[in-house]
This record gives sequence, C-alpha cells and structure tokens, in this order.
Amino acid sequence: MINSLSSQLNAANNQNNGICRLSDLRIGVPYEVVSFQRLQSRFGDTIVASLIPFGCLQEASIRVFLPKRFNDVLTEDEIQKYNNKVIRSVNLIYRGLVNRQHDLQFM
Repeated sequence: MINSLSSQLNAANNQNNGICRLSDLRIGVPYEVVSFQRLQSRFGDTIVASLIPFGCLQEASIRVFLPKRFNDVLTEDEIQKYNNKVIRSVNLIYRGLVNRQHDLQFM
C-alpha cells in the first residue's frame, strides 16, 4: 500500500502544469520572450513569460513564473503592447541564483 501511495505521489510530482521553474533554464543561454501574461495564483498576482530557446522553433516554447519584483514593472498596458508587438522584443538570460534571488538579464 505504501508503494502504491509513493508511486502516485511521485507521478503527481512529475506532472507538469506547463510552467517550468526559473532554475530549470540553462544558465547563460538567451531565451526569446514571446509573450507575457498576468495570472492570479494562490500566491497572488504573478507574471508568466513564454520563452523560446534562442534558435529554436516556436513549438519549443516554455513558460516560467517571473519573480514578484517584476509585477509593478510590467503593467497590463506594457504587457498588451509587448504581446501586440508594439514594443521591440527582448531576450531573457538566466544567470543563476545570486544572494538567494534569481538573477535575470533582459536584452
């Protein structure tokens, strides 16, 4: 019975809701930001970025939660402009953890 429960828990752990962790990104690799989306999560307002590893096809897109510090910077108006291609596209480069925070660079 315990084996069955542990198997079920492990299977649930491996399920993906379509959103990856920032720490899953490769350090130093540029990702094209395709779009931003503001979502309401159980932890409050959050921004999700849809990314494509540089040089890959759009089908290879992944989604990541951005840290809360970006909530005020990316207003709903800025998100709409970006998603409608009014604003020039940016790339995200994950630099790893620095002082227990995810270090992101946008270019």
